Amino acid sequence: MNGPIREDKKAEYLIRKHQHAIEVIKRKDHECTAMGGDEMKRRHILKRAAQIIELKKFLLNLTGRCSPNDPKWPV
Repeated sequence: MNGPIREDKKAEYLIRKHQHAIEVIKRKDHECTAMGGDEMKRRHILKRAAQIIELKKFLLNLTGRCSPNDPKWPV
């Protein structure tokens, strides 16, 4: 399996990456309050969520499914 990364696998990886980032952002209270508080935290989460939505639409058009087959990343 040394060939190029398939587009569906790439999209699945990015979906899981953004989901994991949202979990990390939700856990980090003290850093977000120093950088602008809950509003900054909310904007970061919404930005990642919008990216997930676009990736899921792409995956749906590509494969007919919108959720990754790969398991979620450990928290």
